Amino acid sequence: MIDYYRDSINTEGHGDPAGRKEPFKKFYTLFQGSLQQMQAHGGNEYVVYVLAREAVAKGVIPEPFRDAFRQAIAKRNAATLQSLLYHVKDYYAALPALP
Repeated sequence: MIDYYRDSINTEGHGDPAGRKEPFKKFYTLFQGSLQQMQAHGGNEYVVYVLAREAVAKGVIPEPFRDAFRQAIAKRNAATLQSLLYHVKDYYAALPALP
């Protein structure tokens, strides 16, 4: 199951930051759903951190936020990751659309 989550964050063909909007949207949806499940049912928090690590590794998380993400992952701090996600979401919203 975890491979499904890893594979779903696909950034092939999405080189520039504006091109990463779609992979980020998919990651954001998966992350939020996993986080809600974890909080509501005491679910497996491992999935949340695997998703975050994959997003950083595949470049879905932009450079200005990667170190903060890595620190939050290392501390296993889901609340910080969620807070950072809102900043990344705003970052992508401010980028111009692709032609």
